[in-house]
Amino acid sequence: MTLLSNFITLCVFDVDGVFNNGQFGYSDQGKIFKLFGAHDHDAIKLLISNDVVVKSITADSKGYKINSRRMSDMNIPLELVPEVKRQDWFKSIGSLEKTFYMGDGIFDSQCMELVGYSCAPLNACKQAKESASYVTNKTGGDGAVLEAVCYLFDMFKIPILK
Repeated sequence: MTLLSNFITLCVFDVDGVFNNGQFGYSDQGKIFKLFGAHDHDAIKLLISNDVVVKSITADSKGYKINSRRMSDMNIPLELVPEVKRQDWFKSIGSLEKTFYMGDGIFDSQCMELVGYSCAPLNACKQAKESASYVTNKTGGDGAVLEAVCYLFDMFKIPILK
């Protein structure tokens, strides 16, 4: 059986706006919570079971602990990468032709042009959607990651469930 890793070796996900809806809960103590979707963890399991390396990035230093907790729960390494340094970060990881990136912001659109495959959730900014190879019908935090991963399997005609 063909593994997705024959076509995609690395999947990178922006966290805020992709794994969650991009909104933050604040109190007088500061940022206290973010809402993450339930089904996206299934997508990560599918990628890992197909020998694809998965990474996540965030520019939210004040919400890093929240993002780190959720990414840890899904066994995804998280790196703090400011938006204006994302292009350099992608260029530093090597060959990008077999890399997939999913982001939602204006700076993500520049990174999408560097990788072989890219995706934006429905609620992404205009520039990200215009740069993406695929735009999901789901919004960030509501199954957009799962939809994007299913799209990759369909695109390469790989059965999702073995």
